[in-house]
Amino acid sequence: MQREVRRGSRGGRLSFVQELVGYLPFLVVVLAVGWLLYVGSLRRALATLRALARETPGLRYERSSEGVLGELDGVDVRVSIEPLRVGSRGSERRSTEFRLRDARTPVLSLQPFSKALSPVRTGDAAFDGEVALLGPRAEALAAMGPSDRRRVAYAIDEGWVCARGTWTCAVPRRIVKRSELASLLALGLDACRALRSDGPTAVALAERVMGDDLSEVRQEALAALLAAGPPPPELEARLLAQDGPVAVAVAARLPAPRDGDQLVAFVDHPDPQTSWLATQELQRRDADVAVLRRGLVRGLEGDDSCAAAIEALARIGEVADVPALRALTERWLTSHGDAAEAAIRAIQSRARGAGVGQLALADGGDGGGVSVVEEDAARRAARRDEARLPE
Repeated sequence: MQREVRRGSRGGRLSFVQELVGYLPFLVVVLAVGWLLYVGSLRRALATLRALARETPGLRYERSSEGVLGELDGVDVRVSIEPLRVGSRGSERRSTEFRLRDARTPVLSLQPFSKALSPVRTGDAAFDGEVALLGPRAEALAAMGPSDRRRVAYAIDEGWVCARGTWTCAVPRRIVKRSELASLLALGLDACRALRSDGPTAVALAERVMGDDLSEVRQEALAALLAAGPPPPELEARLLAQDGPVAVAVAARLPAPRDGDQLVAFVDHPDPQTSWLATQELQRRDADVAVLRRGLVRGLEGDDSCAAAIEALARIGEVADVPALRALTERWLTSHGDAAEAAIRAIQSRARGAGVGQLALADGGDGGGVSVVEEDAARRAARRDEARLPE
């Protein structure tokens, strides 16, 4: 019985070998076709590289490295067919790899956004949500203008990344269409040019402050610019002519005593916001009280600054400031009337020679400058009561 089992086992192995031999021609054909397809695809990809080099001035094809090398518009270019290991078993494929390097590009890194990174915030929410910008903050913000951000984001979305100024893109297949190869190369070149720095970082930051489309980007650029010290002298006048937040921030960083002189000049600026911001900066510096009072009276005109101006005038205001405060009490619908009355009382308590319920001459005139706070309050209360009566 054991002999019969052995004969059956031998017969089974023989049958398997015979079947395998029968499939052998088919396997040979499949392998041959696969090899021919592989070689054909590789030849077409190499032919595409040669055509790119032949039709693009500045590029050349190198047979030894199976790649295209050269320089385009000052950018070092390399495009080649390289082995690429994929999968857990490390199976090898051929990929098309691009590498671009521009000596005029700052040492920055850009890649798809990740929460694990700590990128530089440009102030452009759409860009910051897609691209992680890494590197020195001032250089990064100086390089990222409105069109630059769009061009870089598009390249990142198409697979390009930048590591310390070198742009690379690895396509996990052989590119056999010249149009696709040229399009990807052009996209990378455009992103590379977008980061070029042709002048001082401070000048580029100042241009961002004065010309970017987004106010958040302008604020970030201004902070980076002023962190390095006073602005470039050739751009100082233009920066001081910007809107209040920029102009006052720049004035505050001017060398002494010019900083204080410029802030005092801004107190009388036609723009209420500029005047108020300058007044606030001078308050922090304990500037001359007369200048502060002038700025605080201007602050009464603004909806956002009125409450703070009244509070400050209650502390340092003088008789000459009362007419401006009284104007608020006479606007019986204003929400600042009660605070203005309290400020007048505070000034009254400090005024030399003022009696109970009276204030010394407020406008320097004859007789007409005497104000009775209690009468103003009673008049405002009567107006409120009238407003509640039915028509």
